[in-house]
Amino acid sequence: MAGQPILRVELGEVVYPPRRSKRTLQTRYGVTGKHVLNGISSQPLLDACRALKAAGEPDSTIVGIYRAGRDHPEMTCSVGVGARTRVDETRSTVFAKWTPRPLGTWHNKEAEL
Repeated sequence: MAGQPILRVELGEVVYPPRRSKRTLQTRYGVTGKHVLNGISSQPLLDACRALKAAGEPDSTIVGIYRAGRDHPEMTCSVGVGARTRVDETRSTVFAKWTPRPLGTWHNKEAEL
């Protein structure tokens, strides 16, 4: 795995939530190459892994999150690990098992992003 190329998830601009919103900051991200994906997320590496897995990328593919102009990733993981993980901020910030939101829990303001 040491010589395996890293799939790049490029961080974009920060998208601020509406005033008085309890949501965290969202960041635009993009993946180019075999799969072209774009999204907005508060955990872009992990959400990119879920999108890549849904697009058929193997679980063993290494993915890294890159800031503009940087040659080294800020963080890396495999698609499989990233797709199964989320950031849990209910206690101290930790990684936890990802579960999809129940249908009907999205707010109209989130749909506008």
